Parts: sequence; C-alpha cells; structure tokens
Amino acid sequence: MAGHPLEEEYITVTGNSGAEIIIRFRDLVEWTNEGIYCVNSNGLIVYANERFCKNLGYTKDEIINKPVFNIIYGEENVMLSKTKLELRKKGISDNYDIQMKKKNGDPIWVRMSGKPIIDTKGEFMGAIVISTEIAKQRRLEEELVYAKEDLEMKVLARTRQLFEANNMLNDEIKERKLAEVSLKNSEKRFRDIYLNSPDAIYIQSLDGVILDVNEATCRLHETKREELIGKTIFDISPERIHLDLRIRQPKIINGEISKFESESLAAEGKIIPVEISAALIDFRDQRALLVHLRDITDRKHNQQLLQKLNSELEEKVEERTRELQEMNVRMQLEIAEKEKIQNELQRQKDFLRLIIDSTPNLIFVKDENGKYLLANESVARFYNMKPSEMEGHSDSENHFSKKDIEDFKEQDDQVLAVGKEIQFPEKSIFNRETGERIWLQM
Repeated sequence: MAGHPLEEEYITVTGNSGAEIIIRFRDLVEWTNEGIYCVNSNGLIVYANERFCKNLGYTKDEIINKPVFNIIYGEENVMLSKTKLELRKKGISDNYDIQMKKKNGDPIWVRMSGKPIIDTKGEFMGAIVISTEIAKQRRLEEELVYAKEDLEMKVLARTRQLFEANNMLNDEIKERKLAEVSLKNSEKRFRDIYLNSPDAIYIQSLDGVILDVNEATCRLHETKREELIGKTIFDISPERIHLDLRIRQPKIINGEISKFESESLAAEGKIIPVEISAALIDFRDQRALLVHLRDITDRKHNQQLLQKLNSELEEKVEERTRELQEMNVRMQLEIAEKEKIQNELQRQKDFLRLIIDSTPNLIFVKDENGKYLLANESVARFYNMKPSEMEGHSDSENHFSKKDIEDFKEQDDQVLAVGKEIQFPEKSIFNRETGERIWLQM
C-alpha cells in the first residue's frame, strides 16, 4: 500500500507484479448505490450524488446550495432535521428515519446515517449523510405491528391480509439497480464520504482479494483495517457458503447479479446476515468490484416473526373454517326441521280451513274493532262475496240496517267484556243486497 487514504485524495494499491492501481475517492462515491449528500454548518446542500437526486426526482442544479430543510416533508420532520444538524455540530453521529419530499410533493421514507465533518483544527465544517429509501421496510414494520394487535381481525379477513403481508415481504427483497454516477466537488470531500460512511464499503479484485475497506467495514467484522486488506472474501465468510461464493462471483462480474443476501464473519466466529450490493468499477486501471454491505439482523428477525404470525394465522383460519363448516351443517339441519314443522302446520291449517268452509253454519272471526279476520264459505255466500273480500272489512249498511249493525256491535262488546262463550237469542237477519232473510242463533 503506497500512502494512506486519509492522507491522500486517492488510494494506491501495488500488485504482485509491481503494477500500481489508483482510484479516486470521487469514483468510490460515484459507484455506491446509496444516496449521499453533504451540508454545511447552515444546512445548505453543498454536494449531492446522482442517486440521491434520482431518488427524490431533482437535478443537482435544483438542490445544490439550497437548504436541506426545503426537501424535508412536514414541519415535524423539519424540526427533527434541524435537531440532527445541531447534534452534528456537537460531534455526534447517529441513524434515524425521516420523511423527505420528492419534487412532485410526495413524501418518501428514508433512513439517514449522519456523521459530522471536522477539520484538522477540530472545527465543524458540515455533515455527511447517507440516505436509504425504506418505504417498503416501513410498510413491513407497520404490517408487523398491525398483525400483533389485530390477529383476530386477520382471522376473519383470512387470506387477504396474509396475501398482502407476503407481498410486502417479497417486495422487500426485490433487487434495486446499481448505477454509476459522477461527482463534481472536491476530491477531499469524496474521500471523507467513503472513509466515514456509516455503512460498510470495501473494494475487492475480481478474484476476491480485498483491496480497500472503510471504517464501517472494520466495525462490521470487528477487526482492524490492516487485518482485512489482502484477505479474500472466503476469509470473511462462513465456510458453509464458500461454494455459493464461487458460483456467485462470475455472475456478479458479468452483471447477472447485483444485489443479494449473504453472511459475513465477525470476531470469534460470529455470523452476521448481510445484504450486499456489488458493482463493477475501474480501480486504478483494472476492473474491480465495489461492495456495499448492510447488517440485516433486525430484518431477518422481523421476517421470522412475521412468518410465525402467518403460521399462527393459518392455523386460526383452518380452525375457524372448521367451526363455520360445523355451524353451517347445524344451521342446515335446523332449517330443514323448521321447514318440516312449517309444512306440517300449513297442512293442518289447510285441513282446518277445509272443515270450516265445508260446514253449512256461518262461522267468522272478528277483531275488537269489528273487522272480519276470517269468514267461511257459508258467511261469504250470505254476503254474496268471497271470503277474501270480507276479511279485513266490517259490516256495512249496504247489507244490514243501522239497528242490526248496532246489535252486532253490542254482542261483540259483551263477548269481549265477559271473556267467555255467550249464546244469544234467535234473531232474524235480513240482507238488503241479496234480499235474503235468515234466522240465526249466535
């Protein structure tokens, strides 16, 4: 290694043949797949890479030298962004989620990894921020919370929620394209961005030898920089995936694969699940790979938890389905029994009606207001009407005298008052419409 990247604007690597490879730090930032920008102490954007601009739909000219707060979505998020800038002035680095505003006004969730830039005199110059779009991850987390709180509701909704949750999980692991972008600012700024990135970034030769790493890579593997340089990707990966590495390496080089999940080794054999983005670059006059690693331990835990909830949900669905099927069988039996009873009642009702209509006696039923509720055929013939024409109506003066109607009403009132059978003296009834006179004993 000729020189140290902290002291130069570029990295020089000497191979076994003595040939030197030079890469500018600007190119490292060009090749990374994450959105990167820098602000000064006043919050003005002094640099933004192409990926950052593309994620929000802006051109560089539209945001350079503009306050970063102009592209933050909502007052609450603006206050958060200003608070984080004050933390950077105090030398504090951290990660946080926030909503930024696209050019079309839509909000977009991003995860910010911010770190202050301090000059050699210890003065605050600005901040480096790496942003990653996490809209899909946010939706996954919200779905996970919803699944915990409303499991019974999901049982009722059954397959719809399960389908949505699975789609959310599938969307989370879809590949995003890697793109090479150009930067126009100073080489020192690009060097700081690469070396001080909160995410692990390293460069490897096409045969898997590690040529350079940043500080985040050392933290991920829990080892020193000089102990990583010169090692191979097999040295920092569990032995169980070595065969996968050999199969995958040619596919990465020819562009078939650009993003995938794998595992890395840390100190004392600790295995860390990681998401890897890889892109071909020109590293000091030879082809190499720029590799970006992200620890996805939390994501794996969330996926396992969601799978467990999905399994429990499927069991609930099966159990509820069985209960509903049993309930449906019982209901069908009850309905069949009710229909049988109703048919029997209707048969008895029809039989009784047949008997009532067959008797020559005048049989009728009235309510307390004197309206006919039932009239047999003999009554209807006396009125020269059909039973259906009488039912629901009262006696009228078209058929009887006013005195007759008053007598009928008086008899009805006596029966209602006494509440038991009463026999009235024989009475002669004359029907005005038919001209028929008959004697009745009521």
